[in-house]
Amino acid sequence: MRFDSVDLEMKLLGRWTNAYEPKPEDISIDKCEDGIIVKRKLQFWHWAKRDILRYGSGCVILSPENVKGLMATETASMSSNYS
Repeated sequence: MRFDSVDLEMKLLGRWTNAYEPKPEDISIDKCEDGIIVKRKLQFWHWAKRDILRYGSGCVILSPENVKGLMATETASMSSNYS
């Protein structure tokens, strides 16, 4: 799936707060009380999904809603493989 250049906002928690390495597509990285908030440009869901999944439970997608929904569907599908 190709996006028309969507801005993703995600919160990285736990060990990712200090271990995150900035990517060229990052727009901003801001510290918050319980982690960091990374805003980046997305174009292809396949690559974005692979990148987001590497952070596991240490990542929460904040926006946009359609990407949150795609990730919820993906992780539910993954979970059902282990049920």
